[in-house]
Amino acid sequence: MPIIQVEKKQSRSQIKAAIENDVQETLRAYCRFSGATNDQVVSGALKFLFQSDGEFKPWYELHKNDSQPRRGPRRRVPTDQNHNGTAQSVDKSLPMSASKR
Repeated sequence: MPIIQVEKKQSRSQIKAAIENDVQETLRAYCRFSGATNDQVVSGALKFLFQSDGEFKPWYELHKNDSQPRRGPRRRVPTDQNHNGTAQSVDKSLPMSASKR
């Protein structure tokens, strides 16, 4: 019997994460085993982690209302340098692939 509890019809947010290939293979196998989707298994695994980590619970209670940016700061993209060391301006109205022509 799977230990990850699958909840259906919850409101969702989408995230993007990269995982190791062997973890992805095991995730797919667990989905076949449990009859759940990738989304359901990952969500259930995170809930299990959050509930199981005894040090996280008190920390979360103290910090759950902290105002923080949703994501970290964006990295500043340096301008291209031409051969004499001066910066080239990039037309930001064009897609990146078009501006490098």
